[in-house]
Parts: sequence; structure tokens; C-alpha cells
Amino acid sequence: ILTEAKHTDLPDCIYLILGIGINTNMSEDILSALGRPATSLRIETKKLFEIELIREILLQIFLEDLNLFFMQGFTSFLDQYKEKICHEPGDLIRFHVHGKILEGVFSEINSAGSLVLSLPDGTISEFTSGEIF
Repeated sequence: ILTEAKHTDLPDCIYLILGIGINTNMSEDILSALGRPATSLRIETKKLFEIELIREILLQIFLEDLNLFFMQGFTSFLDQYKEKICHEPGDLIRFHVHGKILEGVFSEINSAGSLVLSLPDGTISEFTSGEIF
């Protein structure tokens, strides 16, 4: 998932660019050449997919969820997000943010959707963007 926000000269206005990549009809032969673990909808389901139909379904779901987000904020997604996150409180994680690599103990994803980390110096910090690895 790629997300980028751009500020404008207009007050309270930003552009948000979102991108996702889904391996749809790729075969095992093609994916094995990548040299890292990867799969596709075709491999997982043993079916071929119409890419345009997948795009339309994803767009419809995205627009419904975006509308819900504008009406209720992130909290309407929080429980579902927490169920799917791969880290649990107490996990040591490495986090890349603003050109730096931080290491800390995962605390939670708070109600605003921020990552809360306990850093080695004892501070508790919240992050709204970055990459966990």
C-alpha cells in the first residue's frame, strides 16, 4: 500500500494519493522468480479473475468505507483493524519514520489510528505515518 499526502495553497485542503498492488492472475512460476515470498488471487483460489471487476469492487468498497470514515472517523474501523494487526502489545518492533529507524515496544493503535511506541529512553511516542519492519 502506498499513501502520499500533498498540501495545497488552499486552507484545510490536501490531496491524498492511494495505491495498492494485488497480484491477481500471476502464476507460481512468475512469482517464484521474485526471490521472496509472494502469492496471487489465482494461486490462493485456483481461479482466474477479471481485473476490471476486481477494480470496480475495490473502488465500491473503498468509497463506502471513505464515506463511513468521513461520518464517524477512524473509530468505526478500529476494532476490525486491531483484530488483523500482526503485532501485539509488548512486541519489539523496528519502525522507519522521517529517514530514521526507531526501535521500540509496541503499545497499541490508539483511537486516532496512531501507532503508540514505548521508546528505549522511556518516552511514549505516537506516530501517524512510517513503515514497520
